[in-house]
Amino acid sequence: MLLTKLYPGLKKRVKNLLKDRPVLFSVLRTIFHNIKYWSMRLRLCFTAQLSYYSPRQLLTPIELSPERIEYTDIKIDTNERGINSNNMYLIGRVIGGDWDINTLKIEQLDIYKALKDYFVDGIDLKESNLYAADITSKEKIKGEARIWYNIYAYDYQARVDRLNKLYISIKKSGYKSQEELQSDIPLDEVRVKIGRRGKILFENSIHRLIIAKLLKVDTIPAIVTVRHSQWQRFKNELFQLSRGPFSIGGEKLYQKLVHPDLQDIPYCHDCDDRYGLIYKEICTHQKWDAFTKGSVLDIGAYLGFFCHKLEEAGFNCYAIESNPTLALYMKKLKEIENKKFTIYKFDFLGNMNNEFLKREYTYVLVLNIFHHFIKNKASFDKMRKVLKKLKCKGMFFEAHNPNEKQMENAYRNFDGDTFVKFIVENSVLDKYKLIGEIADKRNLYYIYKR
Repeated sequence: MLLTKLYPGLKKRVKNLLKDRPVLFSVLRTIFHNIKYWSMRLRLCFTAQLSYYSPRQLLTPIELSPERIEYTDIKIDTNERGINSNNMYLIGRVIGGDWDINTLKIEQLDIYKALKDYFVDGIDLKESNLYAADITSKEKIKGEARIWYNIYAYDYQARVDRLNKLYISIKKSGYKSQEELQSDIPLDEVRVKIGRRGKILFENSIHRLIIAKLLKVDTIPAIVTVRHSQWQRFKNELFQLSRGPFSIGGEKLYQKLVHPDLQDIPYCHDCDDRYGLIYKEICTHQKWDAFTKGSVLDIGAYLGFFCHKLEEAGFNCYAIESNPTLALYMKKLKEIENKKFTIYKFDFLGNMNNEFLKREYTYVLVLNIFHHFIKNKASFDKMRKVLKKLKCKGMFFEAHNPNEKQMENAYRNFDGDTFVKFIVENSVLDKYKLIGEIADKRNLYYIYKR
């Protein structure tokens, strides 16, 4: 705490002493920030409130789209932070309360409006609310908060040059992490807090974030400082789920979760390879304006990864999940992501008059699920009947590996091509093609109507 209080003055003194010795200054700066980083890791060994994380994990940035960061941690009514702090010493903290409610949108900030006007519309920053023409020297600045917020007359050109340099660098070379830049300040990333419902709240590095938004950067690294206690409780439940009866090998979820702060929960399949092949195939025979008219049924949806992704692409999605626990968490994750897809909580083979059979779908996803229905004669016969009633224009089918131990005494054990031919013989579909091989050596097919 004492070092924290002394740090601003100490930094200024060192800079003044070493301003004519840039090499020495650089060496000392690197040493200082390395000490700071490792002291923080040591502190987290004793103070972190998150038992599932090591100190190193807590200091590792998450990857997320800049568009996921819509809100700040600044309260609308007070114009102050809900947690009265903006520093990396909050990393690893879990805090309850209402600090995550009624916060300002980033687009409401004067600095966002000013930078957008400047970089997009070419309006001089001197025309913005940020510009303080009366501050002609540093001595006239009153209050530390204004240094971050305003652009002053005395260093206007220097500030604008830095902003231009940052913008051009990201535009030409992409957004780089501190590690990629080989920075001597490894924790100098965008920092965020996570609210009770998973809302990601901006905390620090506003210029980089706004420029990343304006340039439509795909993903940026961000360090999480504080998590709301309700969010952490939900995250702990998912950690437990990854180690329970619905996990793979008792230690991983089957699918990656879509929320950026949940992707450190262990999973077996990231599903990006499957989705990439599916999306590529869809794009070859469907125009973009038709996406909003399409519908997708995901059979055996688990926690809903593909419904999240395909809803974002414009489809109306329907998920079938027979396990009530998985369906419950799929619903919670759907609400967190503000998605609208429908969840059917029943057995795919359970009722020939089920509501899902009354619809016609643009696409049906059957990803590594049908082999469970060929293990005994009863489910095999039911699957054949459902296939005959299922109405769709196309099906994405992931075949199992017939050499797996679970299939040793199966009633039927088709290889990929044989299974696809069986589907064609028992459905409205009449043509198929192999569209790719998944990382675990399973084939992905597209089956469709001519």
